[in-house]
Amino acid sequence: MRYRSPATLNSTLAGKHVLFMGDSITRYLAEALLRATGRSAAVPRWHMDMTYPLAASNATLDFWWSPYPSNITDSMQRVLNTTARPDLVVASFCAWHLHSVMNISDWSRQLDEVDAGVKILAADGLRPIVVSCPHSVQDRLTTDEWAVIKPLGLRYNEVLMSRTLRSWRLLDLNTMSTNCGDPCSKDREHAFRPVYDAAVQVLLGMSAGPLLGEGER
Repeated sequence: MRYRSPATLNSTLAGKHVLFMGDSITRYLAEALLRATGRSAAVPRWHMDMTYPLAASNATLDFWWSPYPSNITDSMQRVLNTTARPDLVVASFCAWHLHSVMNISDWSRQLDEVDAGVKILAADGLRPIVVSCPHSVQDRLTTDEWAVIKPLGLRYNEVLMSRTLRSWRLLDLNTMSTNCGDPCSKDREHAFRPVYDAAVQVLLGMSAGPLLGEGER
């Protein structure tokens, strides 16, 4: 993994537009990108759309609150309806469906709809990065709840990862958090800051060509 300093990022991100869409996992990654550019302000923990100027000249970071797969499908259509397309799209949308719908068949069906939308974006020259389902810990779940959520979460992630050979690219945050271990988790599905900081550097490497003007890494 190549580390990119704030000075390097502020130079190469000039004039770029980065769009994060999804749930709180996406928001934590957006906050990590802001830190990577040297900005210290935290992203408020609000369920709403937000826009932040990056430290780089004329660079913008948008966060669109879209926690369910159906919201992601709508957000991708929103991208298609805009005249100024983002240079990078990052999406995470597993946790809310896992904890509220808890239905693998519906999850698979909705992923098919997301995949169809991603293919349209890819045909338009924009190939989004999709974040894997988060590594989960028991936290405040009861033993009975955890006995259901733990294997279901693993299955959700397997189904999601089986689709990454199609039109989108995968940022495997699950493996990064799992390898870090349960002590790296601050609650049921959110990791501590260093995990997201490392994940953003991986994300930037995945996007080196279209976003940073570098060769792909």
